[in-house]
Amino acid sequence: MPLIYLEDYGSYARWLFDHPERSNGLELHVGTEDIAWKDVAAAFTEVTGKKATHWDLSLDEYFTLGIFPEPDAIVGRAAGGGNDPTLFTFRQNFSGFWNTWKDELTKRDYDLLDEILPTRVKSIKEWMVKVGYTGEPSSVLKDYRDQGFFAKDK
Repeated sequence: MPLIYLEDYGSYARWLFDHPERSNGLELHVGTEDIAWKDVAAAFTEVTGKKATHWDLSLDEYFTLGIFPEPDAIVGRAAGGGNDPTLFTFRQNFSGFWNTWKDELTKRDYDLLDEILPTRVKSIKEWMVKVGYTGEPSSVLKDYRDQGFFAKDK
């Protein structure tokens, strides 16, 4: 699965605007690294000291976990009453991207990414160390819980 450190993502976007002679027409597929889930678990354990395990589930097993109460329900059915033939089910939608990653169809040109941004974060382990990742649950959204984001004294 390709992951990306968001600050690096912004730097790549800046490069696209600053270098139109090279970026015009370029489909720049950015990422920190393409990593297997077992390696995410290993990096998590190494950095946090907390045990992590990855189970390689089949798609059928995945859809019995209860994450989706109705895996064969249409995504977006509220918009068109479920009669829109272009809409997918949860199973079709999630199977598509899981299979894309499993079949390694998303490889990046990491040599080009290193050339564009030599300081980029190059691994999930490096990212975990850089941001002080602890493995503890936390909000990832900017909202009212983010201290200072909506500060009234500013």
